[in-house]
Amino acid sequence: LAVKNNAEVIGMTSHGIADGESPLKGGIKPSKVKKVIRRINDYNRETGSKIQTRLTFTIGKWNLNHTKIREYFEYCDQLGVNVIRFNEFFDVRNKYPDYILSAEDRALAYQFMKTIYDAKDYSLNLSVCEDFGDSGVEVMGFPAEIGNCPAGETFFGVVYPHVYACPVLLNIRVGRINEVGDFRLDKN
Repeated sequence: LAVKNNAEVIGMTSHGIADGESPLKGGIKPSKVKKVIRRINDYNRETGSKIQTRLTFTIGKWNLNHTKIREYFEYCDQLGVNVIRFNEFFDVRNKYPDYILSAEDRALAYQFMKTIYDAKDYSLNLSVCEDFGDSGVEVMGFPAEIGNCPAGETFFGVVYPHVYACPVLLNIRVGRINEVGDFRLDKN
């Protein structure tokens, strides 16, 4: 379906690199995510497709350290992931206040990501979700005009049958999905 609709990237979230590593529950286990990435890479080799993979890791107090973030980079590089992405833990239900990052923690996370990414010639690209905010972001060297969607620039939202450029704000409709699953861009 992804190939049929010209999807270029499949994004997934992994709560760590090993099952049971993260205190977060309810997501797909890292062992399953690893299998999916391998299947996509095998599919690309077998068919000549160029579907990219993006793997997101949530950063909270439990994994905010240089070693763990470097392990995420190494893991993604070894798996052949195209883009490693980081987002910040958000405690929707106020059940885990000890996991929430402070402004200083976010600045430290940016510093870790930047130094790790720059220290090695990785075969993957780095993306940081805009939910990290701007505490310490200047170390990244991003252009000042980087998007205004809290989910970042390269995600989309679907509220059937409409497709939106920002999955959080749902304010810019870019297309539709018809009843057989084909995606069509809006004519603007």
